[in-house]
Amino acid sequence: MNFMKLTRFWPFLVGTVLILAAHLLGVWADLGGHPYWSQSASVFGLGAGVLGAALVWRAPAWGVVTILVLLAALAFATSHFAKAEFVGSYAANGFAGRIWYYGFIGFIGAGFAGFVMFAATIRAWITANRS
Repeated sequence: MNFMKLTRFWPFLVGTVLILAAHLLGVWADLGGHPYWSQSASVFGLGAGVLGAALVWRAPAWGVVTILVLLAALAFATSHFAKAEFVGSYAANGFAGRIWYYGFIGFIGAGFAGFVMFAATIRAWITANRS
């Protein structure tokens, strides 16, 4: 197999390593994720991110990157406010707890897909502008 064809998939590998490193270093808990559920959030977020990036892989463009970054910000805000509601209810509001969890999965997934598409867009721009 041609090595140059494999190099276009390095953002997936680097993004996976970054998500696993963030999990192992406890970054998710520092960002507001539940410490106990961060492992499953990492796995499901990585799966959602791979799926999301694969769906838009053929169209590397700044618009796609912008939409994914805004989606990550929206998921993070949703997770943050749901966490505040869940903690404020002394864990009685189960719906807020689920929104907190799924919002954080969305944040991880959209962040991964945004990173992958950012790298793909930079690669496409460099390839197009090579002298």
